[in-house]
Order: sequence, then C-alpha cells, then structure tokens
Amino acid sequence: MRHNRILRGLLWVAAVSLVPTAIGLAQMQGPPSGGTTGPGQRPDVNSADPTRAHDETRPSQDVGSNSQEQMDKEFVHGALQGGMAEVALGKLALEKSSNEDVKKFAQRMVEDHTKLGEAMKPVAHQIGVKIPDNLSKKDQSLQTKLQSLSGSEFDKAYLQAMLKDHKKDYAEFQHAAQSASIAAVKDAAQKGEPVIKSHLDHVSQLAKSMMTSEGMATR
Repeated sequence: MRHNRILRGLLWVAAVSLVPTAIGLAQMQGPPSGGTTGPGQRPDVNSADPTRAHDETRPSQDVGSNSQEQMDKEFVHGALQGGMAEVALGKLALEKSSNEDVKKFAQRMVEDHTKLGEAMKPVAHQIGVKIPDNLSKKDQSLQTKLQSLSGSEFDKAYLQAMLKDHKKDYAEFQHAAQSASIAAVKDAAQKGEPVIKSHLDHVSQLAKSMMTSEGMATR
C-alpha cells in the first residue's frame, strides 16, 4: 500500500512539471490563422482589409481635369505676355516704319491688343494667374533686333515676326475656345479668337503684298 502511494505521488509531480512546458509551446505557436493579434504582435498581412490597397492607390482628384485647368492658366498668361509684346512692337513700328500700310497695321496692334489685355486681366485675377509686367526674353531679343533695322528691312522683319506670332496665337486661341475647362477662360478665348484671326489675315496680306512688290522691283 505504501508503495502505491509513493508511485501516485511521483506521477502527480511529473504531471505538474509538464504544465509550464505545454503553456510555452502554445505561446510559441501563436494565435490560430485568421484570429486577432495580441498586444505587441504584428498583424497577419493576409488578413488585412482587401479594399485598403485599392483605396490607397485611388487618385484623390481627376488628373485630366487638373491638367486642363493648368493649360487654361498657361494660355491666359501666354496671351497676356504675347499681347504686351504686340503692343510694344507696334509702338516701335509706328516710330521706325515709313510704310503707311505697316503703320496702320501697327496702330491696330496697339489698340486691339490693349483691349484684349484689359479683357483678359480680370480672368487672370479670377484664376490666380500673375499678370506679367515685362516682356519675355524672346520678345526682348526680337525688340532689340528690330531696333537695329530701318526702312524696308525693318518692315519686312516686323511683318515676318507678326505673321509667325499670329499663326501661333490663333492656334492657341482656337484650342482654348474649344477645350478650356474654366468657363471664364473659354469665354475670353472665344471672344478673342476672331480678333486674332483678323490680325492674321491682315498681316498675311501685307506680307504677301510686300513680297510681290519686292519681286517686281528686282525684275
């Protein structure tokens, strides 16, 4: 009988000593798959919300719309910058040219582009575009070149510059009149487009006439 009591006691001690080992093994295995994590544990990436990655990659705004608005602002700034040059070069032509047709065109440039600029300035204020206060480097270079010329050389160079500029301006006004996303910009472009087109027609005719007269004079 004493022997049996001793044997039961030894078995009880052995069973008690195995309890910490079992607990340690359970902790090492961690929570079952798909379960919640405890403090200090890293979450299972596979159990993350599948919509989270989609939300993080979704653009917060319409990129296409923002791009068009930026183009609208660039158009307004370019129209103001170009108009300033047309006025400055027109005044220069009034001083240097001796050709009455060239002088009439130059006077028209001063008057029309002054009006276009005044109409465009409120639009620039509305959309946050800084109004330029100086000629661009390109226009300053052209102005310097024209100042060094006189007579028919000046007239020819001035008309060639105006023809090139108004071809570019007309294309830009056409595009903005059709595609601008800002209503005020679109309206200004639509109102300015026929004015620029008439300038282009005028200078094209002048340049053609001058080339014809020069050709006849050299025969």
